[in-house]
Amino acid sequence: MPTDHACRTLLRSVLSDKRHASVQLDNDGRVSLTTGDLAWFGLASLRLGDRPGDSLQLLHELPLPPTDGRLVLPRMELIHGRSTDVHCVGSEEGPLLLFLDATGEAHRELHFQQRGNQLALALRSWGIEVFEERGGEIRGFGTGSPWMRALVGGVGSGSAAAGALGVDPEDDGRQPFEALVAASPFLENFLVDARRLWADGGDERLVRSGEWIEVDELGREWPLEASAARVDDGRHLLMIRSVPDDHLRQLEILQAARSRDLELAGLHREVDRKEVLLHCIVHDLLAPLGSIVGGLSLARGGKLPKDKADAVLEQGLAQARRQETLIRGMLDAFSAELSALESFETDPKTAPRLGEVLRAALGDHRLAYLARGVELTLDESALPGLDDLPVVADGPRLLRVFANLLENALRHSPRGGHVEVAVAPAEHPAADCTPKGAIAITVDDQGPGVPAEDLDGLFTRFSTGRNSGAAGLGLHFCRRVLETWGGEIRYVDRDEAGARFQVKLVRAGHA
Repeated sequence: MPTDHACRTLLRSVLSDKRHASVQLDNDGRVSLTTGDLAWFGLASLRLGDRPGDSLQLLHELPLPPTDGRLVLPRMELIHGRSTDVHCVGSEEGPLLLFLDATGEAHRELHFQQRGNQLALALRSWGIEVFEERGGEIRGFGTGSPWMRALVGGVGSGSAAAGALGVDPEDDGRQPFEALVAASPFLENFLVDARRLWADGGDERLVRSGEWIEVDELGREWPLEASAARVDDGRHLLMIRSVPDDHLRQLEILQAARSRDLELAGLHREVDRKEVLLHCIVHDLLAPLGSIVGGLSLARGGKLPKDKADAVLEQGLAQARRQETLIRGMLDAFSAELSALESFETDPKTAPRLGEVLRAALGDHRLAYLARGVELTLDESALPGLDDLPVVADGPRLLRVFANLLENALRHSPRGGHVEVAVAPAEHPAADCTPKGAIAITVDDQGPGVPAEDLDGLFTRFSTGRNSGAAGLGLHFCRRVLETWGGEIRYVDRDEAGARFQVKLVRAGHA
């Protein structure tokens, strides 16, 4: 009987659904038992007691394995056009010959070999060399691309290129890849990353080297790029390609375009900052004039008692002096103001107090509102303790934000109207900010509101509604600085007549 190993081999051949046959030999090498389709393998004339070589010359000098041994013969054609795998398994009764049909596998291997040859030709035309790492050793597929021939030539055959790379031309043991690595420190360093990728079992499957340049013995430059890959079948591949000249020119053009885009973006940011700064200057010059004009208008009527008239004139004089100081310091502050646009306070100890800034803004505009006959009120019932409430902002610029909103509300309010400023807790737009860290300030007026066609560009530069009489930078300034601080400004539709602007600020310490 065959050994267990022989039985398992025979069983696998039967279960694999391959055409097969078996011949049991005795210890003298004569046939003692046959099974399967012997005719398919050209063994139809084989009889008990014969030797396999009597029927088929190819088996005349068949080597016989020892007991429990196994011998796989090279694939052969016992009949023309039919490929056969022959397994010889040793057993106590004698060798067992297994004949397995391998015609389909041979055709597939031939097809794959042809496809491989086609791929090698394509890789050569594309300037790509493919290497495979097995057991720590890296060998090439031998596409013979122009750059590889130029750099290493016939290394291993005493080539002149080998000498140019510092390789001994007589060293026949040196492989082309080894010569290339020896001459290229860049590739040698990249192999460290490649071997790390091959050894790692993570999700990363590909690593690239970036481009570098090698010079051959004739002084020609070859721009190269390497890629290491770990493929699904477990193989470790290294591909090196020559980067075409037109590709390099494209990269240079793209790099130049990116540099110009960055320069242009920087110019846009600089222009934007200067436009916002221009608005700040205009606002700082106009804000005191509103109080001065309002105070003089009240005093000119002659209806105020002397003590109140003196107080109004004194406040107007203070505003005039403030404007004079601003004008004198404008040039000195210009450069410093540009950088200050991006600065703000987040420390609760030094951050501006919301109540102080709001009351200062209302105080600056009180006379102007009084002169126009418009009531100005502050509702802080929903959030008491404003004077001790620190917010993430810059104090002077936050004052300008509120001044912009109060001036807009006054400009569009009818005589006898009412403008209300209200403060309340609000949910901050950022997902990681708790409701306790956000504060909403609304400014409501009783004017005509914002037309629907003006809403899209309401907070853009130089956006002016019809009959606004403004320069078109105020709301853009508000949006920019508030977003810099982590807050926001938006327009809210109201059921009743008038406009509502809502400012959201972050409480200092909660940003």
